[in-house]
Amino acid sequence: MSLSAAEIVARIRAERDLSMSSLAVLAGVPTSTVSRIEMGKIQPSLDTLSRVAEGAGYRLTLCVADTTDQAGCPWEVFL
Repeated sequence: MSLSAAEIVARIRAERDLSMSSLAVLAGVPTSTVSRIEMGKIQPSLDTLSRVAEGAGYRLTLCVADTTDQAGCPWEVFL
């Protein structure tokens, strides 16, 4: 399953029942950053997306897989 940064942030907020400002405080980023990510206006760096996830108690992982192989995720990178 592939999700955009906007979808990831929206899910994180919904699952943790957090406002944009609350998530921003937890992540140590401006509220405008959370808003712009969630609205799809910016594509955050992996570092920023990881900070947002960690602020809400999640760990961001990156799956590196051959796009022609449906076997799953052979390499998983923890950020």
